[in-house]
Amino acid sequence: SYFGIKADGKLIEEPPKGILSGSFNPLHDGHQKLAKAAEKILAAPVGFELSVVNADKPDLALPEVFNRLAQFAGKHTILAGSAPTFVEKAQLYPGTTFV
Repeated sequence: SYFGIKADGKLIEEPPKGILSGSFNPLHDGHQKLAKAAEKILAAPVGFELSVVNADKPDLALPEVFNRLAQFAGKHTILAGSAPTFVEKAQLYPGTTFV
C-alpha cells in the first residue's frame, strides 16, 4: 500500500507518471536534478517515493518516516510505499515509469 502528498499538501489521487524511489537520507540536489531531467524526458510529472520497507535495509520507524517526508513539504510530490522490490512497486503503481 502507499499514500502520497503533493507539494501543496493535498493527497494524491493517483501516482505520478514517473517515480524516483529512495531513502532520501537526506533529499539532496542530485535527487532533485535527476527528477527534473526525467520530467523533461517523460514529458510528465515525476514524484518521489520514500521506501519505508526496503529489501536491503531495516524498515523505517514512524518518526523517521515523518522526518524524511517533511523534506518534501512545499517542494515535491512524495509517496510513502510499503513495496520493498521493484517488481512489487510495479504492481503497486501500474503504468508508472521508475527513474
